[in-house]
Amino acid sequence: MKIEEMEKILALFEKDDYICQACGRNIREGQPQRAHVLSQGKYARKKFGKEVIDSIYNWRSACSLACNDKLALNWYTHPIEADEFANEVRRKEDENKTRN
Repeated sequence: MKIEEMEKILALFEKDDYICQACGRNIREGQPQRAHVLSQGKYARKKFGKEVIDSIYNWRSACSLACNDKLALNWYTHPIEADEFANEVRRKEDENKTRN
């Protein structure tokens, strides 16, 4: 894992106050990991683009693989919600770019 990516993951954990976004537990008590709301598979990357999939706004802090799974939004079975979520990620990325 690249240092830049690790820094983004640590920024995610700090943004979420080290709290699992699925169960509310401190992620330090489990197996800290980032959960992708929209999966990082090749079809999701093709549909939503790298900018959305790799965005910190598409990530959530999770304390376990079970909680990681709970945070996923299946874009195949929930296409409208997934499109709305992807548009929100794009909007936040655009806002972040204009601030910097």
